[in-house]
Amino acid sequence: MKWRYVYFFIVMIGIGNACSMEQEFIVTTKTKKKYVSEQQDLEMDGDIAVSNPKVVGVVADFLKMVSVIAESSANRIYDHMDGKKSSLDKVERTECYVLKKEIQRELNDFIKEMEKRLQRLKDLFERLIALLN
Repeated sequence: MKWRYVYFFIVMIGIGNACSMEQEFIVTTKTKKKYVSEQQDLEMDGDIAVSNPKVVGVVADFLKMVSVIAESSANRIYDHMDGKKSSLDKVERTECYVLKKEIQRELNDFIKEMEKRLQRLKDLFERLIALLN
């Protein structure tokens, strides 16, 4: 009886080894690398160059909007310092405050997001410069 278990155990080890050896013979297919032609590389440079004026336009629009907001806020502060009273009632003033708070939140979120994106662009540009040198 004891030998039967020993033989069974030896057979199980043999089957396990045979199965594991078959896995070594499985060949994985190689992935073919795709290389970029010089023309594709130059076209990408052209696409980047074309997008630069768009970026400048978006930033200019943003700066214009922010300057209008800042000017309006400064004028209200100056008017208050000169003694002029607001013509808004408490409901309108509350609505204005809520909108200003939302504008402030959006501006802060925009600044944080742009700082992250600018850092990411700087990192990518540094990697590109290192490759080109």
